[in-house]
Amino acid sequence: MQYPKIPDFLEKLGICVLGLPYIDFLLTIMEYPQTWLIVKCPAGNCEIIPSTEATGDENSEIVEKWGPFDSQGEAIARRVGLIRAGKCQPV
Repeated sequence: MQYPKIPDFLEKLGICVLGLPYIDFLLTIMEYPQTWLIVKCPAGNCEIIPSTEATGDENSEIVEKWGPFDSQGEAIARRVGLIRAGKCQPV
């Protein structure tokens, strides 16, 4: 099977380093969509991060979290609500 050429901008991002043909990479993205979390830091402010970044050693700095949200826009809107409710400090 002949795969389409990886676009230059994806190649510069290192997509080809994954060792996946371009079409398999696209199918992987479609199968595992990006979700977003709102995390509260010890200082009281809330940040929006990809859900994949909420794993690992930095979890000790997460005071509270909300989500996951399907889009970054939805997470932003929810963060505004959390600031208005006094659960997060504005940046």
